[in-house]
Amino acid sequence: MRRTILLSLSILFIFVFAGAINAQKDRFVGAFVNVDPNTRGVTRLELNDDDTINVWGRCHPTDCDWGRETAFAYGSHVAADLRTAADAVTATYVKGFATTILLITPLKENRIRVDVFTRFTDKTRRSAYAQSYVLVREDAK
Repeated sequence: MRRTILLSLSILFIFVFAGAINAQKDRFVGAFVNVDPNTRGVTRLELNDDDTINVWGRCHPTDCDWGRETAFAYGSHVAADLRTAADAVTATYVKGFATTILLITPLKENRIRVDVFTRFTDKTRRSAYAQSYVLVREDAK
């Protein structure tokens, strides 16, 4: 049930937040770093050709590795060829205290937008929240 709700939310976010830029799925593949070196959130990510993603977030003294998860590409219609026309990529991280959904959409000039939606599951009554980041391809920086 939870996975169904998370999937439904991911799809909803795509339609609400996905930009008009259409891109090849390969446009998403690679290592990206946050354009803001002082970010307190996502510092870098790697989207791999095997449909996995690794994300790192700000920690001290070194960034925290969120681990490897499955990444799902989405097109504009049911028959879309995702290799040539992916509009967005999502990934879900389920940790002991929170569930985080990432929605990644292409921007121009080797950049991507990463919208991060976090919902706490540890009954601490913290509010769910959303953050957005712009990351640039590491080799284009």
